[in-house]
Amino acid sequence: MQGTVFDLREKRIIGAGGRGPEGSSPVRRLVADGCEVVRVYRATVDLATRTAVDQS
Repeated sequence: MQGTVFDLREKRIIGAGGRGPEGSSPVRRLVADGCEVVRVYRATVDLATRTAVDQS
């Protein structure tokens, strides 16, 4: 897919799991497109547990 579907410049995006090959590529693309990517890692917060997410 070519071109931009949404204008995401200067938007804050949550990037969960951006360390592996599947997650790091989209994170790099979002940063290159001018997004502020807030990276959330499993070691920091358990995204499968609602209370852990609410506390972060």
